[in-house]
Amino acid sequence: MDIFYDEIFPVSVFSFFRENDDLNKELLKNIYKIRETEESLMRSNKGGFHSPVNLNKRNIECFDRLENELLYTANNSILEQNFPKFSKLKCNEMTGMWFILNKLNNYNVMHTHSRAWLSGVYYVKLPKEQKNYIHFEDPITIRKYYNITPTQYVKEVQENMIILFPGWLPHKVPENTVDEERIVISFNLEFPV
Repeated sequence: MDIFYDEIFPVSVFSFFRENDDLNKELLKNIYKIRETEESLMRSNKGGFHSPVNLNKRNIECFDRLENELLYTANNSILEQNFPKFSKLKCNEMTGMWFILNKLNNYNVMHTHSRAWLSGVYYVKLPKEQKNYIHFEDPITIRKYYNITPTQYVKEVQENMIILFPGWLPHKVPENTVDEERIVISFNLEFPV
């Protein structure tokens, strides 16, 4: 008897590293300036600082540069190589960019970015005294009751790493257990047109 296996409804999570150059220094300088002069938002963060979501609209060179790199990668690597049906389309806009600065005992609860095609995280600065992770959860909740397949995927992250994933994929960040800053820049990409 022949048995055929079809994997249906897979979820892709993309990760890659950007070049280690002086961009992080400029990002950190502007991140600390914004933290000192603006109010933190309360979103998925428990503690820590969540910046306004318009960093890509402020005409700050380092954020603009990162936005351009991310859009280029989304269009010329992710779309072309992984979505051949849409290879003639382009993602023209980043609909939001913000940073999250977590200190000791800060974390981010499970959440989604429902109106984004892809969401992403760029790891600017991570604690050296602990391993750092992002947790993804299976969006098909019924599978949790059967205990047949894993319902969480935990990915270890590193500085200069970028992770892209569907905006509807639930994710969280575990508690920072050391007295060092964890600084990430998160963003949402618009649907390709």
